[in-house]
Amino acid sequence: IVSVCISENQPDYIIYRYGTKDNIELEYTEKNDKDSWNKFTYSYYVRGGGPENEGVDLNYLIFDNGGYEYQIYDEYSAEDDETRVGITVTNLETSEVTDIKGKSDSIQGSLIALRDNEKIKIDIR
Repeated sequence: IVSVCISENQPDYIIYRYGTKDNIELEYTEKNDKDSWNKFTYSYYVRGGGPENEGVDLNYLIFDNGGYEYQIYDEYSAEDDETRVGITVTNLETSEVTDIKGKSDSIQGSLIALRDNEKIKIDIR
């Protein structure tokens, strides 16, 4: 299970969790980390026009931790009406990439909500 959580109360923070409810394998950053927003970058690209224009909505949340770059992705293609979700983990020393594919029918929420969040760094591609 991958979770990206944003606190509802003060102090305000964002946190990434990977694992199960009983066994969190990776938590980045720590709860109440007041600098957490600066440790993530949100990137997106939108091309409208539906299937005939090969419309897409591509959303990525990126952070570095322990020599690895983590990129959570949420990609929609109008051409095939498919949503793809998952995480790519890149070893920054060797450039080896691991793609952990998620189940698009299990999504709750969306990275799109970060577009209007003034606290996160945004890189529009």
